[in-house]
Amino acid sequence: MYLIICLDEKGGMAFNNRRQTRDKVQRAHLLKVTGDRPIWVSPYTAKLLLPEAEEVCPGRCMVSEDPLADAGSGEYAWVETEDVSPYIEKAEGILIYRWNRLYLADLSFDESALEGFSFVCSGEFSGSSHDRISFEVYER
Repeated sequence: MYLIICLDEKGGMAFNNRRQTRDKVQRAHLLKVTGDRPIWVSPYTAKLLLPEAEEVCPGRCMVSEDPLADAGSGEYAWVETEDVSPYIEKAEGILIYRWNRLYLADLSFDESALEGFSFVCSGEFSGSSHDRISFEVYER
């Protein structure tokens, strides 16, 4: 499984079980870089991704109450409000999007979890709601 995580400047993921922000260009980028592989999401994330995913790549968005448990080898799990730490050993790679802003957060990603992963590449683009969104790719 490959994790997809969106983070603010301090590693924050969510606040009060809600995503910090959303960006249409980031979602389009995500759909492009994941190719034709399934993307497992929670029902909450499906409301954000499903309409675009079905338009661009029908049938790839897999909705699950526990996307981290259900994503298989070579598949993606985009998490917004889930703690990834119990599943980090299962991860084959991690795609991190950084909002490059600071938001309120009560769920964060512990970046020490990147130990054991190798940095592959990074880049940035202008989003629809953010002047700059960066991304980083890590693999085992």
